[in-house]
Amino acid sequence: MTLGYLADRFTYFASSGAAFLLALFFVDMFSRAKVRRTLRIFAISAGLLTVLYFMVLTRSLLPVWRNCLNLTGYIVRHYAHDPAAYLNRGLVHWERGEYNKAKQDFACALEVDPEYADASRRIGEIFHELQQPDSAYHYYQRAIRSA
Repeated sequence: MTLGYLADRFTYFASSGAAFLLALFFVDMFSRAKVRRTLRIFAISAGLLTVLYFMVLTRSLLPVWRNCLNLTGYIVRHYAHDPAAYLNRGLVHWERGEYNKAKQDFACALEVDPEYADASRRIGEIFHELQQPDSAYHYYQRAIRSA
């Protein structure tokens, strides 16, 4: 199971720094070497097309990055086989006080991976919040067995 998709929103902007440094390298290289005019035009065109591509890509992902619920919903749609996707969306619902939606997402995580201890523990915590100690105990025990 990979969790690299979770960092997407936080590393996307930082990668522009690496692209800037690469551009500086090419500018320095072109200024020192005698490069043919056609090669220079080709390199500038390729750079502009790359920038345009990432501008369009960024524009298309802005609705996804608007808030945590949109982001986690996007992740669940694209990584439905990963229980961590459901767990993270459930945590967003939990923080909003939407315990039933959180419980549904944690249950989906358990459907994907019945031995996922974090999901069992979180359902137990929801039942604890809802003053249902018997149900909470059941899920806490399940989490302990899965750990």
